[in-house]
Amino acid sequence: MQNTVKVLYLIFLMMACSYPANSQVEMDYLLDLGQTNVSQGLYISTALVGAYSFDKYTLKAGAQFQLIHPSSRVFSAAEFVAGRCFCVGKQTLEAEAFYLYRNFSSLMFISNWGLAVVMRKRHWRFDLGQDFKSYRVREKAWSNEAEGRVLRENFNLVYRISYFLNSSEKPWNISLSLTNRDYFLINQETNPMLSLRAESFVSSTMKLYLENWYKTAGSLNMSAHRFGYFVRTGLIWTPAF
Repeated sequence: MQNTVKVLYLIFLMMACSYPANSQVEMDYLLDLGQTNVSQGLYISTALVGAYSFDKYTLKAGAQFQLIHPSSRVFSAAEFVAGRCFCVGKQTLEAEAFYLYRNFSSLMFISNWGLAVVMRKRHWRFDLGQDFKSYRVREKAWSNEAEGRVLRENFNLVYRISYFLNSSEKPWNISLSLTNRDYFLINQETNPMLSLRAESFVSSTMKLYLENWYKTAGSLNMSAHRFGYFVRTGLIWTPAF
């Protein structure tokens, strides 16, 4: 998997150099600090996500690493997204195909793939899609007596509803989101997450943001079923060519 990640990043950089006109590169560096029911205290993770847009197309790739975590693994996840904008009447929509790899443990890894459509309004964002998840046991943990090495969850609903205080033209914004999808993670549709985000441009090419996330554990009753909470801070850099 690590070799695959290196190859995909190399392809990503080569494509960025191949389309110098009418294109844009965006780099998102983020840091998470939080606690869950299984983290045994504070955990800290970091990630780097790069996006390249040209014409109506967008390619995105990212990797996540654990800095403080009960497990001994450092590389924890990777994500790849390919999207395209199109119009239905006067409404612009974004369609994307995604693949996620989660290095869950030394015995098992999780993969997700699916499709989603994004619709943006002046103060709203709506995402809707389908996800296919697989839990795979690694060869070193697999017994020949076992019936199978793969457990699948098909046709999971992926959703996001966000409200933005300001329109996208403003230099700062505050938003509230209900979703089951985050960077490197897609929960079951009955496991929503609540996110509060504040963002502001610190220069013409850099945006700083802060997020508070609340994770539930298998129910829509958030007050009774708490699974975890984390804070995220990040910096988005959009270089001007």
